Amino acid sequence: MNKTLALSLVLIAASFAFSYYAFGLLPDEIATHWNLAGEADGFSGKEYVFLTPILSLIVLGLLWFLPSIDPLKKNIQSFRNYYDLLVLFLTAFFLYLNIATTGVNLGWFTGLTNYMTIGIGALFVFLGWFLPKTKRSWFIGIRTPWTLSSDVVWKKTQVVGGYVYASIGVLMILLPSYLMTWIILAIVMSIGLFAYSYLISRKN
Repeated sequence: MNKTLALSLVLIAASFAFSYYAFGLLPDEIATHWNLAGEADGFSGKEYVFLTPILSLIVLGLLWFLPSIDPLKKNIQSFRNYYDLLVLFLTAFFLYLNIATTGVNLGWFTGLTNYMTIGIGALFVFLGWFLPKTKRSWFIGIRTPWTLSSDVVWKKTQVVGGYVYASIGVLMILLPSYLMTWIILAIVMSIGLFAYSYLISRKN
């Protein structure tokens, strides 16, 4: 078995084990949704605690399957080691998400929004490191009509996008209380990267 797949399955098993442990300690109804202020505004039965590890298992299967059906799968093989690290990081992120949301329901800590913002910020930083290492593919990276049509446009867009997302991630980690600001910034910059890929295409 591939080492990354094995480690990912271990993390998912740890997430299931944590949910099983927490299940016996949780009340019958738990918070399952929070607003941007960190206030719980949605509730479900405590069985919901198993949803995150189940989702992580589904996502792992999907991520492991996608490279085999990508029309440009030969390109993915050229950066497969980095892709495997992405899969492992996302699996770890789901474990973090499970611990954070369940921990709040167990009363271990408060301020879920800040914990979530920091976690998402770490994900953005990782994506910023990862994007410049990719090559053209239909499922991975910043995909626009122009990046998918040119290796040059793809490379330049991923490099710029890497700096953009890594910078946003650092801001999220350092200033987690401004989540909405960073969400808006990420949306605006994503639109900007779409336009950037078009402009680069015109120049080439």
